[in-house]
Amino acid sequence: MVLGIGESPGFNCTTLLARTCLAATRKMTGYPWAGRLLTLVRWGLRVPATVVFLDDNEDLRELMPILLKTSLGLDCMCFGNLAEIQSHQQEVLEAKLAILDINLGPFVPDGIDAFHWLKAHGFHGKVLFLTGHARNNPRVKSEINGAKLLEKPLRPDELVACVARALYEIS
Repeated sequence: MVLGIGESPGFNCTTLLARTCLAATRKMTGYPWAGRLLTLVRWGLRVPATVVFLDDNEDLRELMPILLKTSLGLDCMCFGNLAEIQSHQQEVLEAKLAILDINLGPFVPDGIDAFHWLKAHGFHGKVLFLTGHARNNPRVKSEINGAKLLEKPLRPDELVACVARALYEIS
């Protein structure tokens, strides 16, 4: 699903994400954008940000905070559905970034519904959408005004770079 996780048969992206988190813990990444981010941190220019992550995959909800904490030093609140987000309204609306998986399963509100709820309740942060079905879903392109669409599969380093850029843009 997210980060290239679960979309390719036989490809264990959860393991890939876990390994990436461990590598980031052992040494601060060697990704091209890491130098700029570390410079911002060193000079005290990076304000700690909170990220909201919505996905129906429990493994991803467990790994996302690890990835964002080890790579960028960010706290992440994870939710499996829109009702959980709504029950934490104050904390969610104060976040700087929301990462929403569009497809949360059949017969439940999806990530686009969560996007509309966030906007209706005054969310002023950035929104990143994750989907493996952007080309097949006309609703995706027509309803995500102002949000960035990331297509799965997406490598963990790509996601971290997108999060860093999004937070830099709003700072």
